[in-house]
Amino acid sequence: MLVRRVLAAAAALALLLVLAGCAGEDSGGESVAAAGRPPAAGEVRLVVSRDFGATLLTDVTAPVSGDMSVMRLLAENAAVETQYGGGFVGSIDGLASTYGSVAESDARDWFYWVDGVMADIGAADYDLQGGATVWWDYHAWARAMYVPTALHAFPAPWTGETLPVMTNGDTTALAAWAAANRLELGAAQPLGETPPAAGIVVATAAEAQQAPWLRSRIAGEDGGVELVQFRDGSIDLRALDGTQGPAATGVCLALPNPDDGGRPLLLLLVQESGDLEALLEAVTPAATSAHIAVAVAGGSVMSLPWAAE
Repeated sequence: MLVRRVLAAAAALALLLVLAGCAGEDSGGESVAAAGRPPAAGEVRLVVSRDFGATLLTDVTAPVSGDMSVMRLLAENAAVETQYGGGFVGSIDGLASTYGSVAESDARDWFYWVDGVMADIGAADYDLQGGATVWWDYHAWARAMYVPTALHAFPAPWTGETLPVMTNGDTTALAAWAAANRLELGAAQPLGETPPAAGIVVATAAEAQQAPWLRSRIAGEDGGVELVQFRDGSIDLRALDGTQGPAATGVCLALPNPDDGGRPLLLLLVQESGDLEALLEAVTPAATSAHIAVAVAGGSVMSLPWAAE
């Protein structure tokens, strides 16, 4: 039944986000890390990129008003072409959707997330509150049409509530990291056979493999895409087409929550428990901005999904 719900949600999202357009031109943005910051309570932040944050095009903050929608924020900070009565985006700064004008396997489109959750309504109908971060990304449609959760606005959407922790390990390093990132931790409980309703999950590769619910979430079976895969006890990064990437010592993912789409789980997955501190050092607002997920591999921090050079 869960698979059916996910497929239904994906189909609905396709109807909302697919916009036929002419082939777009490269906007010439530089491949850099986002230089912005989390917005203050009276601001909203707009990040525009392509290829899952590989190329940053826009990163601005703006005062929030009572009638600020995702579309208005975008239109006030970029050149936008709309369709269907102005409610849907077909082009940003000349970079247009190609869905419907090229083979589906080659089609590229605009998708957006607000505070870590992919939107399921048109941009004109999504009203923003102060402190929100909107991320628009232009990327291939194939294999990545439905990516329900992302780290792009970290520490949102995990701020403002007490987060239970599910882990079999020590939480000392986790507590220090949480305090530095404005996250409030609640009680800790061992990794169980069922997922928590909300909060942070910390697990080693071996523990994740032994927990069916966690293994299936990581594999994208509960919605989303598979960004990592277990092989011979290691955590291998995966390209969207399934190509095997390097082994990682740590990965941070926002896991879909089938029971509450607005409250994804934050997963800190490590090869061994001793790798946790290095991963925590890598998970910061600057490192996660305009990214779905991040990993530590070969001693370096990289954005996911992994892509071969």
